[in-house]
Amino acid sequence: MFYVPIIKLKSAEIRLSSYIKNAICNDNIIPFLELIYELDNTRKNTTLDTFLNNTGIRFFFVGIPHKPDVIKTDDGKKLVTKANKNSKTYYDESLKLFNLKTCIPVFYVYNNEDIDYCNSFLKYAKDHNKMAAVITTTNYASSINQSLLSTNTYLLIDIGKDGLGAKRISLKSICSTFDSNLIIIRESRGINTMNTIIKNGKPVQLNEDLSGDIKRLKNVLGFKISGFGDYCGYKNVATLEGGGGNRGKMFPAWAMYRRDEIIPYYLGIKSSKPLSDDGFNELIKLSIDCFKKIDPSLDNPCISILMHENMGNYGPWNVLTEWNYIYQMSKYDDWVKIKTLD
Repeated sequence: MFYVPIIKLKSAEIRLSSYIKNAICNDNIIPFLELIYELDNTRKNTTLDTFLNNTGIRFFFVGIPHKPDVIKTDDGKKLVTKANKNSKTYYDESLKLFNLKTCIPVFYVYNNEDIDYCNSFLKYAKDHNKMAAVITTTNYASSINQSLLSTNTYLLIDIGKDGLGAKRISLKSICSTFDSNLIIIRESRGINTMNTIIKNGKPVQLNEDLSGDIKRLKNVLGFKISGFGDYCGYKNVATLEGGGGNRGKMFPAWAMYRRDEIIPYYLGIKSSKPLSDDGFNELIKLSIDCFKKIDPSLDNPCISILMHENMGNYGPWNVLTEWNYIYQMSKYDDWVKIKTLD
């Protein structure tokens, strides 16, 4: 089984990408990189090449975000606007992904209008003997032309915030008709989770990675899972609680993912000082002390980030949660040996 961390190639991810090189270059990890700008936007889209050069990864999924709640705004303008003008422009831009080397292009299907274009995308891959992938939900998967999904393709099923058990019947139905490699994708936590639940040094009740669900249910699933993935913890950020813009009432915090126990968990790291009283620097100190205690080998790349990078805004803290998550998955990789039914 392999793990698929979904990474949004924003500026902070690019700037700090070299720190994750050792962890992400793992035979059992296939990153899924989401483009921010169109491939032919030479002025802006240097992000992909920079990330690949800094990390050294040689095999990866790549896609243009087309899920409604994934397409974010930047300075009031939507990202990848050309691709997402309509379903036809999205299809045309997605075909360009086949020009990239050592990657698996991904087509997003989150509405009925995209199904026919998805079939054309898969047919193009088949006619040109290319690998391809589709990311969709259980609702739309059954509408895809099953003859185009083979052992040379990947079907990524997005189950949102649900547990695997809740999707067992619908996933089994999909697997009974498709021959694709099945990858289950899930959000790592609800987007509206506030850091009021985070207490320094205490476990935080957030979703563990899907490997736990797979372990518990593998004997009753009735289908084979090739891999699993998520947005690698990027939402467990140094968020603020309350205050209504009053920095004197805002206490930065984050949830550190841990896999060094029998049951994975999140550990709360929360500043005792508000932003108005150097809260970010207090959070840095608490985080470094925690890492040194639980990672005495000091090989977690997040320690270097905390010691050498400017952590005075939210961007690098978002990346810190991502890179820590991937590092944990790479180091404590018991999930590799999980085998589900054929």
